Amino acid sequence: MYVCQFCKAELSSVRTYVSHYRLHGNVKNLIYPCCISNCSRTFVKFNSLSCHISRDHSGRPLQPESEIYQSLGVFHQSGLREVIMCCLPECRKKMHSIKQLISHCKTHLSSSDIQSMPCPYLSCSSQFKKHTSFTSHVSRKHRHSIEELKIVYKSAPINTDNGRPTSSVSNQDNVEHENYDSNFGHAHDGAPPEESERSDLSSLVTLELKSCTQKEFKNSLALFFLKMEAVHLIPVSTIQLIMSDISHLNSLSLDMLQSDIENRVSDPNEKLEIKTAFENNLFLNLLSDNGDMNTDFKRKKFFKQHFQFVEPLELNLGLDANNKKCVFHYVPVKETLKALLSNASFNSQYKNPIKNDLDNNIFTDVTNGQSFKTNKYFNENPNALKIVLYQDAFELVNPLGSAKKMFKLLGFYYTLLDIYPHNRSKIDTMQLAILCKENDFTQSGNDKKILEPLINDIVELSTGFVTTDGTLMKANVVCILGDNLGSHFMGGFITNFSNAEYMCRYCLLTQQVYIENPVSIRSATLRTKENFQDALQYITENDIIHHLGVKSECYFHKIEGFHVCNPGLPPCLGHDLFEGVIKYDLALFVKNLVKDKKWFNLETVNSLITSFKFIGLDLSNKPVPFKTKCETVGGHAVQIWTLLRFLPVILFEYVKDHDDTTWQAILLLRLITEYLCSQSISIDQVAILHHLLDEYIDIRQTLFSDVKLRPKHHYLHHYPYLIIQFGPLLRLLRVWTMRFESKHTYFKRCIRSSKNFKNVTKNLSEKHQFLQSYYLAGNLFPPEIIVENSVQLSLRLFGEDIKKLMFEKIGNIDGLAMSNSITIRGNTIKKGNFLLINCQNDNLGFGKVDFCVNNTKNTPYFVCEYYMSTRVNGLYEIGHTTCKSIICVAYGDVLDLFPLNSYKVGFKNVIALKHYPLILYDNK
Repeated sequence: MYVCQFCKAELSSVRTYVSHYRLHGNVKNLIYPCCISNCSRTFVKFNSLSCHISRDHSGRPLQPESEIYQSLGVFHQSGLREVIMCCLPECRKKMHSIKQLISHCKTHLSSSDIQSMPCPYLSCSSQFKKHTSFTSHVSRKHRHSIEELKIVYKSAPINTDNGRPTSSVSNQDNVEHENYDSNFGHAHDGAPPEESERSDLSSLVTLELKSCTQKEFKNSLALFFLKMEAVHLIPVSTIQLIMSDISHLNSLSLDMLQSDIENRVSDPNEKLEIKTAFENNLFLNLLSDNGDMNTDFKRKKFFKQHFQFVEPLELNLGLDANNKKCVFHYVPVKETLKALLSNASFNSQYKNPIKNDLDNNIFTDVTNGQSFKTNKYFNENPNALKIVLYQDAFELVNPLGSAKKMFKLLGFYYTLLDIYPHNRSKIDTMQLAILCKENDFTQSGNDKKILEPLINDIVELSTGFVTTDGTLMKANVVCILGDNLGSHFMGGFITNFSNAEYMCRYCLLTQQVYIENPVSIRSATLRTKENFQDALQYITENDIIHHLGVKSECYFHKIEGFHVCNPGLPPCLGHDLFEGVIKYDLALFVKNLVKDKKWFNLETVNSLITSFKFIGLDLSNKPVPFKTKCETVGGHAVQIWTLLRFLPVILFEYVKDHDDTTWQAILLLRLITEYLCSQSISIDQVAILHHLLDEYIDIRQTLFSDVKLRPKHHYLHHYPYLIIQFGPLLRLLRVWTMRFESKHTYFKRCIRSSKNFKNVTKNLSEKHQFLQSYYLAGNLFPPEIIVENSVQLSLRLFGEDIKKLMFEKIGNIDGLAMSNSITIRGNTIKKGNFLLINCQNDNLGFGKVDFCVNNTKNTPYFVCEYYMSTRVNGLYEIGHTTCKSIICVAYGDVLDLFPLNSYKVGFKNVIALKHYPLILYDNK
């Protein structure tokens, strides 16, 4: 028997197992595990599962020269045993791979030399005049017809050097089932399927679902409708039209089928049975007038009853100045946490937290920070759920249009630190707490009314609540995120940053003193619970508006263990650094190099930025050119980050003096950014960062004494202290409030789709909760490791040194799977990417990925070309001609899994780092 890992249904054969998984096609983040014994492969696409079983467990051998191995880059041309020739008599060009042949054929079709091109496969007589139709034909009809090429010439095997793959078996060898190696024994596959099923596995891709229960069908249909409405945001009227037309067309089709069957049957009893069977069609009955899903009301009723839907509560605020009713919507936190705890994927992460065995001087997450460690509540309740709140205002419509501020909303969201760090920044896991109009919130007294249900719920949660399975749980707030304006407002601090004397929520240093002597921040008095309360008392006694930057009490102080001066209001790396300091300072530096030092003109810089060939992930955040006045850097936060990272690469040939103070300031700002964006950081590196910030602020003031330091320079100066308090700032959501800001996009899409501006908080909060119910019906998180396109590894493809290398690192090399790309914790690592492997005396070692290998436990390994680099002018130089060695490294031993790319600068290859690695210094 084979068991479905999602619904636990028992299936009798491999064919029915694969067919059954199609039923769950609408489930979010569904994992498709292989059912063959001794095979632990999992997939995130149905087609990948069916292709894997058909290809790897059907008993058919894969030839080492097959297209799938060539696509993985296993072969060099000199190592191939087959030579493929163009089928045109006038050409006859020789090629070494199918990929080369297809590309060559398209070249013919793109030219005007020939009238038509025959398909190069034996079983096909098609002719083509356009390369697009040829490509489409080969992809659809001959995807797996590797051995049917019309002209194939055999050549002798050619062994390669340096441990590269070699071909030493005949084309008829069963490489996958008899790949015996004298040094390492037999490499066995997982147990093949039964002989009776093996002949069917090749057609798994075209399987039809045989049968399912009525409950399974109803749930699958309901998820389909829910996905259309909540995920794809198809308007309800459109869904109703789709439902009505599909139902009608299906009814007509079944009527014709019923009539055809009845004409072939003469027995009246049999005809009656046929009629009864067709009348009991579940699909049509569900969508009929008396069905459970024929209207929007009935469908939503079904969603609420059968999925984890948490109903938003509408709470009244009274009347506004125009005597209109004011309401806001609150989603009960307790009910949301109960729904989350009922989800298997969330429970798995909560019950299996990432263990941190490093010492106290290393910071890898928020829980390593002093703010969390000194929190009395979490010390007494270590298993309590850890809530991170976030608040921000956003416009639903054009902020420059006539409806400006009419539909500006204030949203309160939250996530949990119990979720693994790489999943915290996913929008799907962010929960909605409050949605209200900003005008209603700022109206006198309303802020307290709006926050009251949230605060009361959290206070109750901190004392304990019972989950749906009867478990007693607790939850509490760790910190509250937001931009500087929102954090100051929520914390009870003044919100005037440019003119206020005390503009910092972390210390009592005045703005004027900091501007005159920035280093004085080191001796500044930090804010504490005591001086915060003293300021409140002084305000009350003297009847003034604010004192020492404090304006009012923070409502969240009712929550046990939370205080804004713990500190409890983390910074935002995106607003302070990228859209603050870098946005203005980098423009100052470039303007200085253009106008004062005349290294280049602004048009040249913009041309270089526009024409620069970014690679991979860097391309998706390509920076924008400077504006004419060069007063600020354009683009969003990550685009600004990308520009700073690659500016030394882009301007490399135009830098006239690498020791120039302005250029050194740019490199220093890059280095500071690398430290601040570290995934893990030591206390020694924090001290280095403190020194770098002092040096940078000093250079910045010296170069541009006429340009006043901004408040965000002051906040940036606190970052070493804040890292000690909150851990690496990219980890606290990754403290990246801009990920929460992405949540606003969903609501804006909802409004554009529905065009319904009546009671917007009700419509949007309800739509959001339907979305969350869809997510909770499946897996809330994708798998940590995703490998889609892979094949079973054949040892005979490799030289002895590569086989020995893999054996020493992996151990049991039976049943290995090989691929040219793999996704780990959201990072897609491809062949040719560079990974940061290790560090030796501040010189970083990189591995250029040749291919990826997964063992039977689904543990990834990388076979890489290893390069030791040298840091020069902020970049890491590597020599491609001096590859040190071939290495095999487990993914857990890689310093940083973010895939990097090398860029050509002059005659050198360089890498621009994104996250500075954790380096442990010997203090002896």
